[in-house]
Amino acid sequence: MVSKQEASSDPQPERLLRTIVDNVVDAIVTTDERGRIEYFNKSAQRMFGYSEAEVLGGNVSMLMPEPDRSSHDRYMRNYRTTGQKKIIGIGRQLKAQRRDGTEFDIYLAVSEVKIDDRRCFTGIIRDISQELAAQEELRRQSERVHVTFDYAPLGVLAHRFSGPFLAINRKFLEMTGYDERELKQKDHLDITHPADHPLVIAAMVAAQKGEIDHFSNRIRFLHKDGHAIHSICHSAVTHDSSGSPDMVICQVEDLTESIAAEEKLRLQREQMTHVGRLSTLGEMTAGIAHEINQPLTAISMYAQSGIRMLNAGVPDPGKLRLALEKLDAQSLRAGNVIDRIQRLVKNRETQKEQIDINGLVRELVKLADADARVNGIEIELHLAEDLPSVYCDPVQIQQVLLNLIRNAIDSMVEIHCQKGNRIEVTTEIRSRGGTMERSAKYADARFIEVRARDAGTGISPAFESELFTPFSTTKDTGMGMGLSICRSIIEAHGGELGYRNNADQGATFYFHLPLSESYDSD
Repeated sequence: MVSKQEASSDPQPERLLRTIVDNVVDAIVTTDERGRIEYFNKSAQRMFGYSEAEVLGGNVSMLMPEPDRSSHDRYMRNYRTTGQKKIIGIGRQLKAQRRDGTEFDIYLAVSEVKIDDRRCFTGIIRDISQELAAQEELRRQSERVHVTFDYAPLGVLAHRFSGPFLAINRKFLEMTGYDERELKQKDHLDITHPADHPLVIAAMVAAQKGEIDHFSNRIRFLHKDGHAIHSICHSAVTHDSSGSPDMVICQVEDLTESIAAEEKLRLQREQMTHVGRLSTLGEMTAGIAHEINQPLTAISMYAQSGIRMLNAGVPDPGKLRLALEKLDAQSLRAGNVIDRIQRLVKNRETQKEQIDINGLVRELVKLADADARVNGIEIELHLAEDLPSVYCDPVQIQQVLLNLIRNAIDSMVEIHCQKGNRIEVTTEIRSRGGTMERSAKYADARFIEVRARDAGTGISPAFESELFTPFSTTKDTGMGMGLSICRSIIEAHGGELGYRNNADQGATFYFHLPLSESYDSD
């Protein structure tokens, strides 16, 4: 390569060659055997920030940061003496330094050229700082993705529509009890409960056809030891370069502990509900005793009458039959009372079914009416016709209504029924907009309302905030759990329990039971 001083005498081909080399993308620097710069092309000038005049004749080490700058001359001397190459003819990645002192990454390839007895070196330099920065950013992104994937609080897995798992994170391995090697030899269905296979297969088929690109399913995975892991699996579909569905990535939330906690809470709620029923029935002891004593007294009376007829000689068959029929009727009456009490007293799991709410109310009032009559109170029914059935636990709903009626009785007895002696129990269907006409279509129906209206003390402003709080009561006796339990029961049915003070006297308590579907009265 010729120097700048010789350029004016260059023949035309050499001028053309210089023009080409001067404008290549990479920096080209030529030095003599002692490292003095003889040529510095335009790319080198842009890369390092020096003009050609500033560097010609200078030591090439000026383009290097420490410690390469200090060791360069020693390296050149060693090479001239021993011929041992470290960079020459090899190429390597290293740091360079600009005129302003900033360092950057380069790839340097050095060639040795001999012209006659003269030896020089040509370095081709490519700035790879942006390339390395991009690689480092990709590495960081990959690390972030890896850390996020591997240490995610949810189980994460990836798989194609058929074949073994491609990736599994730590959480999912912990959930299933497998190690990564074991699980990567299985596919999705291998660790899915057989009963859930149809659900999973249907979702995968739809996803592979492109009909859905994300979906969520409640499914059970199988732990390595065989027990079921209840989970909700949120899945999303990735696509290949042609846009076709390629892979499924799933986030798996383990619901096993939450389901166990819900079950424990359900059992505790049922136990408390049972205690509440016993407490309410305990408060109704006088009425229940009266209700049972009446048929028992009648049974005794008719039995004695029959005995007297038999003792008198030949009895009148008609009179004896009549006495026995009345005895049978009264025994059934007593049996029915006991049966109603047993259903309320029995500790049982929640059992929901489609129920005629009016029939439920009539049955319950037969039991509550005895307690009301003992206290000189009447229960009056206002039941809407043609009501749709509701899906509920009949015993629990009767417990709620019994508690409301019992509270109404206590409230009226407290003031000696001075404002009236009647409790009105009403059922009607309601929509979002309010009460519906009984003759109308029920297509917009949302819930059935059951309410008990009394003529008692009402709810004082001071007690309103504590009305549904456990262990809060205005009674001299009682646990203060009745309304709290009732609210839990109704909310567990998807409904609402509330109250309002009446304009004239007393209060009205009500609860709503949602309808599972629209209803047509025709």
